[in-house]
Amino acid sequence: MVALAARDRAHVDALYALALSLGAKDEGAPGPRPGPSGFYAGYFRDPDGNKLNAFVMGEQQRAPMIGYVTLGTNDHARARAFYDPLLSILGAKRAFETPTSTVWGAGGAELDLTTPFDENAATTGNGVMVALECADRAQVDAVYAKAISLGAADEGPAGERWPGFYAGYFRDPDGNKLNAFWMG
Repeated sequence: MVALAARDRAHVDALYALALSLGAKDEGAPGPRPGPSGFYAGYFRDPDGNKLNAFVMGEQQRAPMIGYVTLGTNDHARARAFYDPLLSILGAKRAFETPTSTVWGAGGAELDLTTPFDENAATTGNGVMVALECADRAQVDAVYAKAISLGAADEGPAGERWPGFYAGYFRDPDGNKLNAFWMG
């Protein structure tokens, strides 16, 4: 799911209405949602079936764009044991958690590992990847090495992919694909 950060509730309502007018499928009208205080969101699917939402977190001011990425998990303890140390390298920590969701953040976009809302088993999406932005090549190397040491599957070791783009690719214990990258 891609979450689009809105300025306020009226902006959530407007984004949701626009999406439906453009042919999106309704997945849940805008309204208050469980989770952090002030969470208000509307859900829809684009014409390809990808799930999106427009959301706002109370009075918190955010620049509109991607606010968080959701990945599925079938084992929250295992997911937390993997992501706590991995994301700490990037300065991220748990923003909040519930029995079915854990969210990490470092002041910008957040990562949410969750039990799928439809209560079916979490599976990985073909073509879906989360890119973790790093400060430099050394941090890419550190994140990649930590991921592998925590049991991640190698999807391409850290290295320069093209001039100015350095990245390492891996899959978490649930099979979700991630990379650590630096551009410069």
